[in-house]
Amino acid sequence: MIKQRINPHAHSDESDGALTIEQIDETARVTGTHQIITDHNTVDAHRNFSSDRIGAGIEVKTKNGVDILVCGSRDGIITLFDDHLQSLVDPENPIFGEVDISPVDLVGLAREMGHEVILPHPGTAEGATMLSVKTQEELARHDPLVESNGRMTRKINRIAKQFAKRLNLKLIAGGDSHIEGFDQYSTSYNQVKHDQILTPQQMLQTLREERKRHKMQVSKPSFRESLATGRQVLAKGGLKMLQMFAKYKRRQLFGTQY
Repeated sequence: MIKQRINPHAHSDESDGALTIEQIDETARVTGTHQIITDHNTVDAHRNFSSDRIGAGIEVKTKNGVDILVCGSRDGIITLFDDHLQSLVDPENPIFGEVDISPVDLVGLAREMGHEVILPHPGTAEGATMLSVKTQEELARHDPLVESNGRMTRKINRIAKQFAKRLNLKLIAGGDSHIEGFDQYSTSYNQVKHDQILTPQQMLQTLREERKRHKMQVSKPSFRESLATGRQVLAKGGLKMLQMFAKYKRRQLFGTQY
């Protein structure tokens, strides 16, 4: 059996990452960790580039600010965006703004199209735990994967684990990688064992089919790393990103759910 690694949550410079998709592909080759590029509200990184080491995805900020990761074939993810999401993107804030679709509608559409769905960073102001219990249960009917996030604290990832257990969903690791430093693209991963070399999409499908616990590594970022990541995101998002973050953080602190 061949041991293979996959990081299903990574960002390129088409949204708020520091590296181009070509540079991430080289990092994947050097580290042996395949990547799924899930840029915020855009699939532009995938339009003119493909690689057996790079999977296609998108991180969509749905109504009320809850993020959803959708992963699939390159053509399928581009079609999802072009045919269903692009017209719903906020033209005033295309990368960090909300897309005019509910989390339940997006997850249902994505699963209907044959895509994989991951609920990233539960326990944060932009995670699925901000939704009402009823809405969480609606999402769970589509059997999404739940992320333990390599940029989050242990406390936040404990919430993710509890969330997955309560809804009987599978937990996987995600790097939420933005910068080249601190080995962000390779220190959070899921290990897949198979008798053949798999593409990122096939690796994610294998993880879904293996309902048993698999080996996964979730990094624990230092203060310096968190500061460097925040600086990168701020450089790309500026005031609009800060405004959105403050909006959702207030919502989390005051306990508003949807």
